[in-house]
Amino acid sequence: MKDILKYAVSNLWDRKTRSLLSILSILIGITAIFALISFGQGLNSYMLEFGEEMGTDKVFMMPGGGLAQAPGTSNILFSEDDLDFIKKVNGVGEASGMFIENGRIKFKDYREVYT
Repeated sequence: MKDILKYAVSNLWDRKTRSLLSILSILIGITAIFALISFGQGLNSYMLEFGEEMGTDKVFMMPGGGLAQAPGTSNILFSEDDLDFIKKVNGVGEASGMFIENGRIKFKDYREVYT
């Protein structure tokens, strides 16, 4: 065993440049793997936090719509009974109504339509 260790150290010492480059490449590889794993975990953490802030646990329902028209552009409205029914569905924490209407903004010569 001593002979093998002595032979290995002797070869490392005799081939200094090759040994140094080999050790350097191993260190660079380990550092790159560590950096990529850290980046992936940081990105995953950021996406989870971003999803919680944006409310990925929320569902917006609009009456009407379908293939022929955009959702929310019909004259059909949810009634209070519809809202009460949605509140009773298992897994629903909250339900509330919202009224959206287009409006015109006019200021001096500036005019714009907003929803």
